[in-house]
Amino acid sequence: MKIVITFIVIIGISISNSLAKTPGWFEGTWVGTGYQVDGQSWTVEFVKEGKTLSISYPSLGCQGNWIVLKATKNRIDIRENITEGTDKCDQGCEIAIFRLDKDQISVVYSLPSFQQHAIATSVLVKRH
Repeated sequence: MKIVITFIVIIGISISNSLAKTPGWFEGTWVGTGYQVDGQSWTVEFVKEGKTLSISYPSLGCQGNWIVLKATKNRIDIRENITEGTDKCDQGCEIAIFRLDKDQISVVYSLPSFQQHAIATSVLVKRH
């Protein structure tokens, strides 16, 4: 019985983390350019509308969704899931988003399967 209760608690924690509520400032359309540590760059467009978090990299030809793992007042931790153009973008990126001001966010990409440190960064601007 104790194992079943522990399992239910773990599942509940997992579900609540994946459905973490994001702060209101995160809502909207954000655009910018990403810069990889190897010098490559690419366009970024992120849209949060309600519970939907869509990510697109138009210049790379891939897109998908972001899954919120944890959210605080000025930071959001995300796991990226590429659903289209999977051969053109890395799968499984972990992302930390920091609020810079009301119209800018800093996005830090890491890929733990590749290296421990950040692999790319971008500053996205809110489109009004």
